[in-house]
Amino acid sequence: MMNPVLFVIASNQIITHEITSENTVIGKNSLFSKVSLSLPGSYIPAKTGRIMKENDQWKYIDLQNKIPVYLNKKRISKEAVLKPDDVLSFVNPSFSSDDDAVSILFTEERSWKENKWLVKPFSSSLAEYLDQDVFYLQDGDWYIRNTEGNVYLNQSPAENDRPVAVLDHIRKDTRDYFVLLSKMIIKESPEENSSVQPAEGSSEPDESLDVHIIKRTLGSMVLLKDVRFRVLPGEMVLVIGGSGAGKTTLINAIKGDEKAQEARVIYCGHDVYDSSQYRIIQRQIGYVPQKDTLLLGDTVYKTIEDAARMANLENVSDSNVLKGYVEDALKVFSLQHEKNKLVSKLSGGEKKRLSTAKAYIKQPSLFFLDEPDSGLDENSKNQLLDILHSIAHDENRIVIVISHYSLEYGPKFEKEENYKEHYDKVVVLAKDSNDTGRLAFFGTPHDACEFFGTESLKEIISRIEPPEKHGEGLAEYFIEKFNASRGD
Repeated sequence: MMNPVLFVIASNQIITHEITSENTVIGKNSLFSKVSLSLPGSYIPAKTGRIMKENDQWKYIDLQNKIPVYLNKKRISKEAVLKPDDVLSFVNPSFSSDDDAVSILFTEERSWKENKWLVKPFSSSLAEYLDQDVFYLQDGDWYIRNTEGNVYLNQSPAENDRPVAVLDHIRKDTRDYFVLLSKMIIKESPEENSSVQPAEGSSEPDESLDVHIIKRTLGSMVLLKDVRFRVLPGEMVLVIGGSGAGKTTLINAIKGDEKAQEARVIYCGHDVYDSSQYRIIQRQIGYVPQKDTLLLGDTVYKTIEDAARMANLENVSDSNVLKGYVEDALKVFSLQHEKNKLVSKLSGGEKKRLSTAKAYIKQPSLFFLDEPDSGLDENSKNQLLDILHSIAHDENRIVIVISHYSLEYGPKFEKEENYKEHYDKVVVLAKDSNDTGRLAFFGTPHDACEFFGTESLKEIISRIEPPEKHGEGLAEYFIEKFNASRGD
């Protein structure tokens, strides 16, 4: 069995501690006393307590009588048995601010290093980050819903609607909520694939892209609904789906160009839908539209040079530095020998690489491409996808591609001599019975073929397209199957 993990939850930081000893002393480090886990808070005693294993049970043993200690909001005197997801709270008797309480979540999570944390004050904007099936706002106060055993409040099923209270621990599925005086702290496990920011004071910045499009509408039409997934830096992702399933709509919603009415999109700890952070995020995003926007009378070199100037790169006014930026982009996209050519003289593959280089010169860490391989021959397509794969893997960037053409992946093609699987993950969108785009799968291309029972990604499209488009009409079935596999 894996080692238990402690999450120390304070007002402005989260500390993680894996228990590697069967006797862990917690408290406050000082010149005269060293502990295994030092807690924040000036009121914490030097040796507060001990977490130890005894007769195959984990216990908390209290070593002081200066401050009250609670287990799941019930005060303990000397010791208590710890079970997974129990919460110990150490409280300053004055309890006048968020800093006067420190809680520890005891857990046996297997993926604890990838948890995402959000620290948010109680305000109207908090609604964006709460599960509306768990919470509702009434007369200015947040309430917990009675959800027939699906929500746990301080380790017991929430039986009645009631206002949230200080030191409450609310849990649904893999999401936890911790209540302080003026803040709520939210933890989501990686399998939740939802969007959260790292806690304030977090030592490791989160560079992932967390997407949860709750609803994207146009008038009375619901274009997208409940599309959620998480992409890590260094991953190249393919977005596929049936006709009108919302692939471009999804990308525009993620980029914030056409925001969804209800959504949470977090990238590198920044909220794409927060206007104060949007400009910061936009500088990190590169986008290549399906249709090239090139000036046919310019040379390749001038095209990239102009893009570098417009990107306001560091020291770009220095001609030598500018030349370095341009030469680097030419090399990445294998355009060195074409740099003096007019754009009008380029092949289709060369034009697409040039369009991509224009966006790349901005040095984005999040790269979107809409049908980059449309109209390209097999060699040109593979050359471009090889470059994009290297950008994702070698430069630790996120690359997301919409394509109808990059579907030659799966067991059917694996034995081919030149087979290359460029994509790490695939997003499959399908239209449900209400003509709304839904997530039918998110995972590796190989797992996608297994999930849909196909030999290639290309065959997935025919499985989810309706009969009038020569498909099998199984979109609703696979949407429900995928939701069930995630526990929805």
